[in-house]
Amino acid sequence: MSKTYPFNQDIVETDFLLRVNKNEQIQSGSLEKLTASDYQFVRHNRPWLVNKYKSSMTVENLEYTTILEITVEDEIAARAKMFLDSLSRVYIDYTQQSEIDINQNTLRYIDKQLDEVTLILNDFEDELQRYKENKGIPGPQPGGEQIFQ
Repeated sequence: MSKTYPFNQDIVETDFLLRVNKNEQIQSGSLEKLTASDYQFVRHNRPWLVNKYKSSMTVENLEYTTILEITVEDEIAARAKMFLDSLSRVYIDYTQQSEIDINQNTLRYIDKQLDEVTLILNDFEDELQRYKENKGIPGPQPGGEQIFQ
């Protein structure tokens, strides 16, 4: 299928958005030469791309480290680099979010434990106060400290 589109305008299709910007260095004389060539853009479906990169990728854990060495074979080196850069960014974002989630869960657990300990201590304090009142033990008042000592 062949279509013609103007420069500097968005090309909106069902599965993609594309824009071809005209370079200032292109003059009308060179434009004729450039338009004599056919250009094509190939759109691959997601499962095919996933399988392609999955089969061309190797992951090794460097000995005695937490470093992963990831390599990808591709016909276009720049595309492989872009894929690895994107993969790294996604992995780092995922790792950071996981750490944030763990920290938030830890804080929630600590807060819950503090609330429970506070309730227990308040119950003990109330029980101690009732015990003192039942036994007639004076509280800390002038002269009351001597009894406690």
